[in-house]
Amino acid sequence: EIISKTEDLITKELKNSIIIRPSIILGNGDQFLSNLLPIFKMSFFIPLFGDGSKKFQPVSIEDVVDFTSNLIDLPNVNERLFELGGPDVFTYREFYNLIADLMNKKRVLVPVPMPIIKPIVGIGEKTPFFPLNLEQLSLFNSDNILNNDKKGFEYVKMFPRKVISEVKKSL
Repeated sequence: EIISKTEDLITKELKNSIIIRPSIILGNGDQFLSNLLPIFKMSFFIPLFGDGSKKFQPVSIEDVVDFTSNLIDLPNVNERLFELGGPDVFTYREFYNLIADLMNKKRVLVPVPMPIIKPIVGIGEKTPFFPLNLEQLSLFNSDNILNNDKKGFEYVKMFPRKVISEVKKSL
């Protein structure tokens, strides 16, 4: 809701504006994997916020950069909003299992209900070393996949790569 109002204001007031709305970005020290992988390396038990059924469509940072570069090179851009996501859709449970498989480690995923984890994160995010904040936690509370009613990679004739290579690089 807030994002929609902000985007409306930007497109109305800034006539040449373009909004690029990526899904969760993976690669090159991203916030998601760089906070998640140490937990996988240190603990046999991995917290799974909610029930792990929410879906997301991660995108490679390299693809976002290439898209932006290609978009800048176009002489005329007749779209104002772009959504970028990779070709794969995962549930958080599936993605966590993929990480454990790539690490060749057995991990037990422990679902943590949102009403329990939210106050913990709310307090923890005020400390300098807490690995998660409330905004990041909100990503686990709903699906984060493309709407398919917005333009994306196809606008610049790109095909996004599978993010498994980004996960492997981060490992």
